[in-house]
Amino acid sequence: ALSLLVPPVPQSQSDLNARYWKMLQFELLVNVALVSGFGTMMPEPRMRLSTMSCDTDATYKVTFTGAWTATRHPTGFPISAHFSEYVVVGHGEDFVTWQPDDIASPGVQEIAETGSADALVEELGNVTDVCDYNYTNGVSQDISLTSGCTKIDLIAKLLPSADWFTGLSGLDLCSEEGYWYHDVTVGVMPFSSGTADDDQGLISEITADSTSNPNGYFVNEGTVMPVAYITIEMMSLTPPILGGGGSVMEKFPSEVDCSTPVTYNIGSTDMWTAERHPIDYPSAFNPHFSPFVYATHDASYQMWGNRRNATPGVQQVAETGGTTLIRSELEANNNPNCVNNVGVSPGSTTSMELTEECQLLSTITMLAPSPDWFSGFYNLNLCVGGKWLKNITISTTPWDAGTDCGPTYTSPNCVEETEAFSSIFEFTPNFPNPFVNGEEVQDVLQYTIYMDEA
Repeated sequence: ALSLLVPPVPQSQSDLNARYWKMLQFELLVNVALVSGFGTMMPEPRMRLSTMSCDTDATYKVTFTGAWTATRHPTGFPISAHFSEYVVVGHGEDFVTWQPDDIASPGVQEIAETGSADALVEELGNVTDVCDYNYTNGVSQDISLTSGCTKIDLIAKLLPSADWFTGLSGLDLCSEEGYWYHDVTVGVMPFSSGTADDDQGLISEITADSTSNPNGYFVNEGTVMPVAYITIEMMSLTPPILGGGGSVMEKFPSEVDCSTPVTYNIGSTDMWTAERHPIDYPSAFNPHFSPFVYATHDASYQMWGNRRNATPGVQQVAETGGTTLIRSELEANNNPNCVNNVGVSPGSTTSMELTEECQLLSTITMLAPSPDWFSGFYNLNLCVGGKWLKNITISTTPWDAGTDCGPTYTSPNCVEETEAFSSIFEFTPNFPNPFVNGEEVQDVLQYTIYMDEA
């Protein structure tokens, strides 16, 4: 874990380097540059994955460590150098607080010129794609994110200055693998909001270029060093019982330790009916589920997940109901000590052994007819608090594999591959689809999983 007890402004270059590199001693480093606000001269951010799916809400502690010092930035360094209160914003794909080469909003302009966050906070309160925001003069503050709201921005003014600030722009804390990052450390650069002059300019990074920065502010030995370091650390690592796909309706614990292998019986109930899903219900086309695919596994394998790209095996199940590809994927990628059960007839009950090594369960089945729609669940953890669950009931909703097109059950295939959404997503009431009844998407399956105590 990252140390959060770092003084706001280290007193020397060696002091800062020692503290900074100590923060970067991670067990696993995932080097990806996802943020426009990182700047051109700084190293890539250090990011470590968690085991929590982005379907689960996450809360992060954001810590701002100032590094604007006379030693690091000697040219014109002001005696009273300090930062304003800083604003942290959690948002989705359709919004960003600021970004380079863009015009600063009135709120960004005000904080960049005066240090006041009042106008920006008012702006954020009117943006539907913003899920959380906070501002403080303290070292740390919390921000809450959701599956549809995975990005964060940060902004703080450098004082005194005409319109200089620093921060993050569009850092996505949900990895391409569909898991939240556990912790991130990144150095951030100085920027100008482009608003100090009479003519409205664009937000720009302050670099070592002599044309745009003739006085050489922030330049040290030919480069601009970060003026602050930001650490972002997940506050809770308690994994959910269900990774995603639906919801837990009820569950009951047992007294059996997870160190003891157990067998579970797994059954499914068809909830996809004309009464529950009356819009375009395909009565004339024999609506049914394809053979079910079940797999026990450990945390190193994920069959499918929200916002993930469908594997060829998942695509085949979702589009045709076929299981040959997913069978091969399981044989190649799943833990060989775990159990795969492919081709279970809809409505029948199957039995599977779970062990301490293989305590997760995932499943998938196609809704036929459909372009690429399916249902199921993933990463169900049947070991809770060191004890196996005695039984659990799960309802699952319809999902789109993102590999084909069409708003109805019998829509034609995509003409071009680029027409598809490209990643898996859940049907919601936010856009028209045949699973909406009233104001909700009705579940299409219920699973009953119970321990075999014979």
